[in-house]
Amino acid sequence: ISSDRLVAAYRSMLLLNAMDSVLYDAQRQGRFSFYMTTFGEEATMVAVAEAVKDQDVLFGQYREQGIFIHRGVPISTLLHSWVASACDNNKGRQMPQCIGSRAINFHTMKASLASQLPHAVGAAYALKLRRKQAAQNGMKVEEPAVSLVLFGDGAASEGDFHGAVNIAATLKSPTLFVCRNNGWAISTPLAEQYAGDGIASRGHGYGIPHIRVDATDFFAVLSAMRIARQVALEQETAVLVECLSVRLGHHSTSDDSTVYRSKDEIARQAKLFDPVSRLRRHLVSRGLLDPVEEAKMKESARQEVLHALEVAESVPKPPIDFLFEDVFDELNPRLKEGMADLKRLVDEFPDYYEKGRYAESAEEVERLRSEHGIVH
Repeated sequence: ISSDRLVAAYRSMLLLNAMDSVLYDAQRQGRFSFYMTTFGEEATMVAVAEAVKDQDVLFGQYREQGIFIHRGVPISTLLHSWVASACDNNKGRQMPQCIGSRAINFHTMKASLASQLPHAVGAAYALKLRRKQAAQNGMKVEEPAVSLVLFGDGAASEGDFHGAVNIAATLKSPTLFVCRNNGWAISTPLAEQYAGDGIASRGHGYGIPHIRVDATDFFAVLSAMRIARQVALEQETAVLVECLSVRLGHHSTSDDSTVYRSKDEIARQAKLFDPVSRLRRHLVSRGLLDPVEEAKMKESARQEVLHALEVAESVPKPPIDFLFEDVFDELNPRLKEGMADLKRLVDEFPDYYEKGRYAESAEEVERLRSEHGIVH
């Protein structure tokens, strides 16, 4: 990796840290409903983002906002999702953490554990078939691509994990299974999750290549991901990557991790295993990071997030109609009746429903999206 890309990776980690700090506090202030920090897992997210190619298809669980940042999705676009503004790509209908981006081929994240794994296998198989069919028909063959899916150790205990890995191995679907194993399935320690040797060793039983990597080491994750991608394409196989990480924050804003682990343990892990500090020491040792410039980078990142949050909060909420759309091609009578009833209630009790907060039409939404430069 070049020096420029290395500094860019560190800058993405700082921006991710700023986003985590600002949005965690904002949720505590009641400005939106839910947030999950990535403290301790920054290296995994940024290294994965650095390793994948534009043509690859990505699936996540709910702690992957660092990939969006490093792949170039503006913070401003992301924050519209958290506050559910009219500029939200999900039309305000998803949990705040469940973001997606067509621009970087990242499917909308799902809060239901492991449900994204079978989808990723199907996407990888489709990519493989499309290239094969194009070659057979004398058409232009697309660049080789993989499907990459991220998930936690808790998701690896779900049935969808085993079914997805098995069918990927059987169909030789070029899928990268990337497990963020931070040792806590929310609050369940590893010893209570499984008796085997971690997640990576399961690859042997399914007959696919597998590797375990120190997820607090940016270079180790980057190297492992590049090799895994190469193997998946050259051997037409799924690959299982286990990233041994630490979770330095709570599971989410709905969790207090000090109930099931001590503050001393968290402090010890932060001192020994913080991936951002590890990369910082490397950059300083190579003369690639100046303390004064670093301070400016941190302040700039914080101000960028604060400004983006302020702007997102100033935008109206999606039109009420959006609540009923995208279910059927045409609204059925029951949905039409429900929409009419809701609109009647809003008109009857405008103060209670804060009627003035909502955009009035799809045309207004498109105008707002254009004004704010929203990236799909």
